[in-house]
Amino acid sequence: MEQQIFKGFSEELKHIILESSKLMRFDKGDIVLDLGQPVLGLPYVKSGLLKVYKEDQDDNEFFMYYLSPKEVCSMGLKCCLEHGKSMARVYAEEDSEMLFIPSETVQKLSNNTEWNQYVIGSLVQRIDELTEVANELAFKKLDDRIIDYLEKLAELKNTRELAITHREISKDLNSSREVISRVLKRLEKEGALSQSRSSITLL
Repeated sequence: MEQQIFKGFSEELKHIILESSKLMRFDKGDIVLDLGQPVLGLPYVKSGLLKVYKEDQDDNEFFMYYLSPKEVCSMGLKCCLEHGKSMARVYAEEDSEMLFIPSETVQKLSNNTEWNQYVIGSLVQRIDELTEVANELAFKKLDDRIIDYLEKLAELKNTRELAITHREISKDLNSSREVISRVLKRLEKEGALSQSRSSITLL
């Protein structure tokens, strides 16, 4: 299993990470990291799928990005290095396993070229994703945002039938449930998707 999780890493780097990290398991819906919680290790996804949120000044959650296997929570990097507190809330979208790489190990790896390339690549990916979110909010119609959101989730879960509620979509897209329901009904009439009581299927 480790061969797949650390695919592309050298044996030396895999050994350093596995020797020092703590493995934790989370059930779907669990809070993996909460706002203000001390970050004692850099979260690295071993299996499952996670969602990262920020909060606005009114305590409303704002969806930022997903975390898939072989990815680290980039927002936790600064906090980990500075022994700070979490600036985001991370939920388990599925049953998940996380490796928490201790701050001391992350500090030690700061001189490792292979690790630095991996971390920089992760940061670039996050910047691209957040830029895409900003562009969608500014320029895309809600219909297109919903389809893009569902397509991304379908790709991550490797299924076209998604167990998701209108309330979840409204939360992640920062809209009201009533508006989301109305748009989904229109998209269903147009043949883009089908709905049941507990799922949405992309066609």
